Amino acid sequence: MKISVALTILSVLKYSESFELFQSCINSPVIPDFSLNSFMGKWYQVSCIAPIPMELNFDCITIDYQTKSNNVISLNSTGFVPSTTLSFSINGEATVNDFSKPNLLKAEFFKDTGSDLFKRDYHIWKTDYTQYAVVYSCSSNWLYRSQTVVILSRAKSLSSSVQEELTNFLNEKGIDANKLKPTEQKCNN
Repeated sequence: MKISVALTILSVLKYSESFELFQSCINSPVIPDFSLNSFMGKWYQVSCIAPIPMELNFDCITIDYQTKSNNVISLNSTGFVPSTTLSFSINGEATVNDFSKPNLLKAEFFKDTGSDLFKRDYHIWKTDYTQYAVVYSCSSNWLYRSQTVVILSRAKSLSSSVQEELTNFLNEKGIDANKLKPTEQKCNN
């Protein structure tokens, strides 16, 4: 029984783009002058690397960030299942725990469950506040790391030069940018 469970887990990890065996999370860069207020508002997901293949099957994903207090923001992510009228909405909160590292937040989703399963690092690796942002989230243990990388834009798409800049940035940080899956944004959102 234990062997079949272990093999099942390993097969899921093998076919996921963001689960990597025997790896730890990448150290996140600190942006000392990061402005949480400038980051607030609506962002479009342009592409991502996600731990669950289901997350890659949604279109028109947006994330709306709103200030709750000087160190807590709300996150409301919405999207649609392609070729259907099904939609989703996920709400969460992210907290700045150390103001000397204002871009390194801790996020919690599905707070009403009381589970630590939905608590993650939520690190803004790079942003110019007006065009693009790169968000990195990761959890790890002795067996694997599960990481999510999301490229966001204030518009439904990014110029090829900005995409290339962000792809190079991710590759330099040790993220295989070839694993990024584009998010369709052909909706009226």
